[in-house]
Amino acid sequence: MIVGKYRVVYFIEDDKLLIEIIRVRHRKDIYSN
Repeated sequence: MIVGKYRVVYFIEDDKLLIEIIRVRHRKDIYSN
C-alpha cells in the first residue's frame, strides 16, 4: 500500500498493525534528518 510518498506494509493481527505503522514513520524520520 502506498500512502503519499511512503510505502506502508501492514497487516492486521491484534495490535501489530499499529506497530508496523510506527516503524514506517520512524524510518521516514531517520531519512529526513
